[in-house]
Amino acid sequence: MLVYVCVHSISLSLSLSLSLSLSFFLFLSPSPQELPEQWNGVKKLAVVMKQNVSPLQVEEVSNIRRKLANFDVRQHEFREKFRTTAPFNYASTHPYVRINRVSHW
Repeated sequence: MLVYVCVHSISLSLSLSLSLSLSFFLFLSPSPQELPEQWNGVKKLAVVMKQNVSPLQVEEVSNIRRKLANFDVRQHEFREKFRTTAPFNYASTHPYVRINRVSHW
């Protein structure tokens, strides 16, 4: 006798408002003959889920790379502005005014 009990559903929502729903079941008393079939079903489900999630992972990687490139550009711009104004120059007149100007970029 095989008894199925629904544990709960999990919804995975990612950036493009795509959602995947999974239902997980516990098999309370499977017979030893049914275990290989269940294992094969779990392996097939894992492959299907990996295929469904793969495009979302690729999109997230591209978003992270885009943000990283944007950060690199902003950091380089700030560095160049900082080097041109040189608020910590030893011979600087009114260094605190210059530091305040630099801090408000």
